[in-house]
Amino acid sequence: MDYQNLYDSILFAYMFFGIDSFPIDCFDLVRKCGFRIVKYADLSNKRK
Repeated sequence: MDYQNLYDSILFAYMFFGIDSFPIDCFDLVRKCGFRIVKYADLSNKRK
C-alpha cells in the first residue's frame, strides 16, 4: 500500500473541507459532497 498517497489524500480532504478539529461530523461531509441523506426506513420498498 502506498501510505504517502493515502496521507496526501487525507491532508487534501482536511484542507478542502476545512477540517481542523475532531470529532468530524460525517453527515456534514456527506452534504458538502452534494449527497442527500435519507433514512433507510424512509425509502420505498422498491428502493430497499
